Amino acid sequence: FAARRPPFLMASNAKALLKEFTKRQEQRANSYSELRFFFKRYLGDRDVKTYQSSCKSITKKFKAIGDDILKIEKELVELKRNEWAAHIRQIQDNEKAKLQLVTISTMLNSFMMMAPYQTDRENPSFKDEISFRQAR
Repeated sequence: FAARRPPFLMASNAKALLKEFTKRQEQRANSYSELRFFFKRYLGDRDVKTYQSSCKSITKKFKAIGDDILKIEKELVELKRNEWAAHIRQIQDNEKAKLQLVTISTMLNSFMMMAPYQTDRENPSFKDEISFRQAR
């Protein structure tokens, strides 16, 4: 059985594939917005299970988008548009690094949001410093 080609790969020209790539990048940007929304909601309600479920859903979206873009990149190579495929590869590599940084940043922000509560319990002398930070 040959793998069925996704409809967006039925395009026979590079321009159509680049349009599809742009669509996937827009989907990726929307997914980052969703990730930020879920994190802000988590900071408010501290519902770990919902946050983990949301992150799992977003991770699946990122993977599907990445898989589609890999197919677009491969198709561009088959169309002898190696320079465009190389640019897409660079973008993919940068997107991977960005996602790693966003993940680290999200974890650090989460720890920072938890720190005042832990510090307050551990050392009451920090209470004034925490109040000052929150007043900013």
